[in-house]
Amino acid sequence: MLRIQPDGDVSRVRLRAHVDGFAVDSLKPSTRTVHIQLAGDTGEPLICARIEATQFRASRRRLRFRDKSNSIPEAEGLSHVRIRRRGNGDLTVSVKGRRAKFVTGMMDAVRVGIGLEETGMAGVPPRCFGAVAEPLRPTKRGGVKFRR
Repeated sequence: MLRIQPDGDVSRVRLRAHVDGFAVDSLKPSTRTVHIQLAGDTGEPLICARIEATQFRASRRRLRFRDKSNSIPEAEGLSHVRIRRRGNGDLTVSVKGRRAKFVTGMMDAVRVGIGLEETGMAGVPPRCFGAVAEPLRPTKRGGVKFRR
């Protein structure tokens, strides 16, 4: 599920995704920097957020990030990120932002990219997941949404 609602020079964004085939052993301790990228159908990145491992609260099955005051500039206005490990090792990702730093234009599709980068392990490439949300439907307030 993806929903983007423009609000002046920022946008509200909500994303929920189940990532199959991306099995991880454990999410504790938090040693993973998370990259989240949304790009329009033109290929131009709308948002490219990077949240350091130290910003997450971790348990064995869950990583949680909260920044209600938008004090971390690398988060690009995202206020909540939750990554949960399911029983089979696959992930559920939830992202919210009330002041995401991009403006929504008219688009037919949004590319979503999520990456987990191990910190302290030089030479290990980040594990990435990518998907395309299309077709996008317009909302009554001028935003766009996608639901499978």
